[in-house]
This record gives sequence, C-alpha cells and structure tokens, in this order.
Amino acid sequence: MVRFQWSQSVAAAAALAAVVACHGTRGSLAKAHAEVTSDYCRQKDCSRQRPAVVYLGDGCYVADGEARRLYECTIDVRPAGERWCMEDWAATCAGTCRSDIYIHEYDGTWPGPERRVGPTGRCRSKLWAYVASKSPPPVCQPARVETVDLLAKEGPEGENETTYVPLARLRLRDLPSEIDLPRELIVRLVREGRSKAVVAMELCSDESGKVTPRRYVKSSGHLRLDRLLRRQLDSVHAGADIPTSSCALAGFVVSGFSCSNL
Repeated sequence: MVRFQWSQSVAAAAALAAVVACHGTRGSLAKAHAEVTSDYCRQKDCSRQRPAVVYLGDGCYVADGEARRLYECTIDVRPAGERWCMEDWAATCAGTCRSDIYIHEYDGTWPGPERRVGPTGRCRSKLWAYVASKSPPPVCQPARVETVDLLAKEGPEGENETTYVPLARLRLRDLPSEIDLPRELIVRLVREGRSKAVVAMELCSDESGKVTPRRYVKSSGHLRLDRLLRRQLDSVHAGADIPTSSCALAGFVVSGFSCSNL
C-alpha cells in the first residue's frame, strides 16, 4: 500500500485544466514508454538488460524484462490532465495482493480528505492476451472432486416433506474423483485466485437405483462448472435395497486448478 500527498491551488488547477482540455491529452497515454522504463528500473537492476516496453492500448503497458510488470496510465487523477502511470501489482500475484494508492486532496485544510485512486485493473485482460500471444497454450490438469455430506440426519425437511438420509446410506457408486474442465474455465479460475469451488445438490434415487441430481442447493458461481459436474453424476447409482425417493444433500468440492505455461 502506497500513500502520498499533494496540494494545489484550486483556481490554478482549474485554469490549467481548461488549457490542457483545449489541446487534448488522450494521445499522451501512448507516449509513456520512458516513464514506465524509469519506474521499472528503479525496482530492478537494468544495467545488464533494459525491459522491452510494449504499449497494449488504452494507456496500458507491459514492461517485459527480467520480470514482467503491468502499468496503467491515466490522465484522470492528477491536476490538469497530467499523465500518471501506476504499476498494477495485483495483476501478477493471482489475486493474493492489492495495489492501493491514496492521495490527500486539498480542500482548505491539511491534509484534507483521503481518496483511493487506483489502479482500476482495466489493463489486466490486455496483459493476459499479451502473455497468451507470447506463450504456448496452457496445459491444464483435471480438477479433483471431493464429495461431502451436508445433512447427516434422517427425516422430513422443507415444504415438500422430502425424506433425507445420510449420504453414506445411499452407498453411491461411480462418484467422480476428477473432472476434466475446459482449459479456458480453469485459466479463468486460476486468474481469479480461486483455490476451490463448491457445488451443493440434492441427490435422489429412483426405483431402478439410478441417482438423479434433483436441484441445486448452492452454485459454484460458474454456471458452466455446475453443468459439467451435474453431467458427471449421470453415471452414479445407489446401492441395492435403497428406499425409493431417498434423497441426500451432497456437497462437491472441486479443487486443484492448475495449468502450466500460464
């Protein structure tokens, strides 16, 4: 977390803003290569290798050297449309860190009200597209699936008087231990920083012993993952001598999202 302060004359800032607005400043977002290089080299030793700074569009830059860094440039923070470039640290740490920057605005008192100014994260999709263009396609592993009992008791439950039994009572066969998810879905989960996803379903057996997911109790937040897991359950059967329409509440913990070349 970085904190800094600036103060300004409101009248002078308004005058400068009017002047700059007349000339336009959006084009300056594409001319920040030197600033990005300078900031990168303050953190990394560039005596042997200077980074290749690539403009990704919309004020977004990637500095590609010994380490890869993403920068977001804007003219909407400093007075009078002055360009300012910020490193988006969170873009390279899979959602486990934050890149918060604060300013104190002058309102006649000091230090004045505090305001968070970014980065906004708008450049991250551009970084991922850049990385994808430079790397071979990621190779992803099947995710693990663990089944847990969410309601280990018997008896009627809910408005429909459904009789629930402990999950073990159904003696389910062919429960999935792995699930092959589409590569783009695993990549998205990894980039979101998700270590696991949980889906809860009501499983009921029919007279033939086939088990059917009757309804979702909890979604993973990804509809595609929910549907793929439900499809995996089509081959699940209950053990013999199970009373017809016996139901259990099962939770499926999907984890182990992993891709190489990501």
